Amino acid sequence: MSVDFTQSMNFGGKIQQDLLSFAVFSLRTDCVFAYLAKEYRLRPTAIAAVTLFDLFCAPNAPARLSVDSVLPPKDPSLTAVIAPIRRGLELALAPPAVPLPEDPPWSQPPLPLPANYIYSALAARLMSDPEGQVAALSAEYDPELGPIGCLPGGRLSGGQRAFADGVWKRLIRPSLVAAGFWQMSRVGQT
Repeated sequence: MSVDFTQSMNFGGKIQQDLLSFAVFSLRTDCVFAYLAKEYRLRPTAIAAVTLFDLFCAPNAPARLSVDSVLPPKDPSLTAVIAPIRRGLELALAPPAVPLPEDPPWSQPPLPLPANYIYSALAARLMSDPEGQVAALSAEYDPELGPIGCLPGGRLSGGQRAFADGVWKRLIRPSLVAAGFWQMSRVGQT
């Protein structure tokens, strides 16, 4: 039985969590990113923009997307967009290096507000690829079997467990939750 990924992501709740968990367990990070890009568009923040880049788009990202041709280093445009946001975030969060005199009082600069469309084209590309991870996930996922039951043999392989326990739970999920993607807190629980 196949599912409509876009429609399932709009339902929210357990349907959404199970489908995203299956994406994590089956190492289809493009699907997780497509969902997060939609969430980012609704609430763009500097920390979310930088976190998505670092986790999914950077050259050594732990959940690197499958579309290398539009990601750094082959295409530096996304790096160029994120660089000033990252710098503004660092300036806003860092205390002054040298204590400033009391007059005038120092105040932190405001956090930068990035555009909400930074990741829209990339997410659209992932969603529309008939040979991509989103299409494959949609064809393989059966909501009645659940995220683990849809895996070959109905269980996580060694590599899938290593990613879920070592990378997803320890690095990616906490970073996403800290960046404001609180819905991810229950995704990928085994």
